[in-house]
Amino acid sequence: MTIRASVLIASHRQQFLPRAIASVFAQTLPKHELQLLVNYSAEPALFQTNWNDLCSIAKGEYVCILGDDDTMNPEYIQTCITALDASGADISYTQVMGRNGQGDPIGVYVPPSVITLDTMRHGNKIWSSSIVRRELWQRIGGYDMPIPYVHDYDFWVRCLKAGAKTEYVPIIGWNHYAHHEGRVTTTSDHTEAWRVFDAKHPGFRLTP
Repeated sequence: MTIRASVLIASHRQQFLPRAIASVFAQTLPKHELQLLVNYSAEPALFQTNWNDLCSIAKGEYVCILGDDDTMNPEYIQTCITALDASGADISYTQVMGRNGQGDPIGVYVPPSVITLDTMRHGNKIWSSSIVRRELWQRIGGYDMPIPYVHDYDFWVRCLKAGAKTEYVPIIGWNHYAHHEGRVTTTSDHTEAWRVFDAKHPGFRLTP
């Protein structure tokens, strides 16, 4: 049986998890083509490790990270996979609805319609819950453990440096919830993360 997509949730906030899982079950992609993998750790610092571990056992042609406090709109995965199948690209990304802790909409992030390495020099333009070929994830080596906070930026840059192609799908694919429990890093963590990122990709960022 072919599994088209695997959704990976690394959770440390059980109070949000049922909402995230329900959004995966509501996907229009046929259920026999969709795999959901969830693990739980009370330690946020293990996020990157947990997501890599989940990807190592995923069976889907494509994988998608989902924050335990975020949700997908029902057509998200099927629409993106259809676009990837048609284009042959490796990464699909969409618009994202920002919501507050009560679930009210606070604005839509509309990414560039074309993303290249040059685009990414001005900052991360591909949000974490974008869809990526599992083969590419494994070939790149997944998230790099020593880089918290900017781990997804580093991952997408490494994908693009390896020749990955992106495909913009002009829908609001998922919802990102902003609330105080979503903050798992400090200002000092951010400073160290950027130091490590810049050491790995010297001269890459044009917008510090």
